[in-house]
Order: sequence, then structure tokens, then C-alpha cells
Amino acid sequence: MAASRPFRHHPDRPQNVLGYFGELHPRTLEALGADGPLIAFEVTLNRIPDGKQKPTVQAGARALRIPAGVARLRVHRRSQRQGRDIVRSAQGVDKKLITDVTVFDVYEGKGIEEAKKSVAIAVTIQPREKTLTDQEIDAVAAKVVAR
Repeated sequence: MAASRPFRHHPDRPQNVLGYFGELHPRTLEALGADGPLIAFEVTLNRIPDGKQKPTVQAGARALRIPAGVARLRVHRRSQRQGRDIVRSAQGVDKKLITDVTVFDVYEGKGIEEAKKSVAIAVTIQPREKTLTDQEIDAVAAKVVAR
């Protein structure tokens, strides 16, 4: 090999050289009858640390296997009501299921009553225990609109 660099198990731990990698020298390529460039590596298996006996969970990590649903809703409210008030109100409907609420459109004008505005929000519903039926998602969406 022309130049090789050691690679390590983890940069924050004491240096434990697990092996080497690098580009093969042109004479080696010629001897092998290979067109280059080629990269080669060598791993010292007995230097690889054993895995932890007990699995650990990183802080803040959670396993989510259940798909999230997004309900897109349009509500008509008084013009002076702020979008953030609508977002907070929607989030408070079900804190266990609703993981995110975002405003994606605000409209005032033709077709909307005077002193009102139309606010469109996307409500992300992320169940943790079971997949929700369409009826259950619709029920959460109806609660958001009612609030």
C-alpha cells in the first residue's frame, strides 16, 4: 500500500488501532494485473471491542414503529387571534397523540367573513401504542377544530 491511515473504533475513546486502509501502490496494481486506483483494507479482528452486554438507550431516543398521521385542517377565526394561539390550542387537545402543529396557510379576503381569517394547520398525530383507525384520527381532528 502507498499510504495507509489507521481507523479507530471511536474518536472519543483511547486510541485502539483496528486496522489500516489506503490506496494500493501502482507496482502492486501492475503485479495483480489490475486497473487502478484501488483501495484495500486490513482489520485486526481481535482488537475490536466486545459489545456491551446490556443494551443502552440514548437520552431522548425512543423507538417509533407506528406510523404518524397528518391531518390538514382549515379553521376560520377572528382576525386578531394569533397563529401561535391556534397552534397552542391544537397541541393541547391531546398531548399524548399530537406531536407537532404547524400553520401552513393564512388567508383573509374574498370569501371569508369580514374581521375573520382562514388558518390552515397541519397536525401530526403520532400514536405510541397502536396504529389509529381513520375514525380515531378524525375524532382527534374534530376535537382540534372544536377547540
